[in-house]
Amino acid sequence: MSETALLPAPECHASERDDQWERERQAFLSLESSLLQTHCGQFVAVHNGQVVDCDGNEVRLGLRVYGKYGYRPIYCGLVTASPTPPL
Repeated sequence: MSETALLPAPECHASERDDQWERERQAFLSLESSLLQTHCGQFVAVHNGQVVDCDGNEVRLGLRVYGKYGYRPIYCGLVTASPTPPL
C-alpha cells in the first residue's frame, strides 16, 4: 500500500472581481427592504449597484443577465422576508 502525500493548501487571494461581487451583494442587501414591496419571492440580479433583471427562476435569470452583460460579477439573490438557509 502506498502512503498518502500531504500537500500544502493552495493560496487564495482576493481579486478585484471578488471585491466587485461583494459590492453587488452589499447593494442587494441595502435594496432588500424596498425590493420586498416589489419583488418578493423573485430572484433579482444586481449589476453596478442596481437591479437589472428579475425572474422566479434563478438559473433562467442567470443565463439571461450573463448573456446580456457578459461573465462579470453580478449578484443574484432571492428577495424574501425570511433569511435563506446556508447551503
